[in-house]
Amino acid sequence: MMDKKTQKIGVICSIVQIILSIICLIYSAINQENIIMWVLFLCSGILSLSSNISRNNKKEDE
Repeated sequence: MMDKKTQKIGVICSIVQIILSIICLIYSAINQENIIMWVLFLCSGILSLSSNISRNNKKEDE
């Protein structure tokens, strides 16, 4: 089982990943580079964040 500190770290890491991918996505769009990689990175961050949050909610319900 994960404790609350580990769960918070997972959520924070997901948020940081989303922020960094948005910054890189904007930079790539400005320079007209390949942005598909950053879109995938952003989607994986969102999925990771949502799974961490839903896992945290299930733990609190128990």
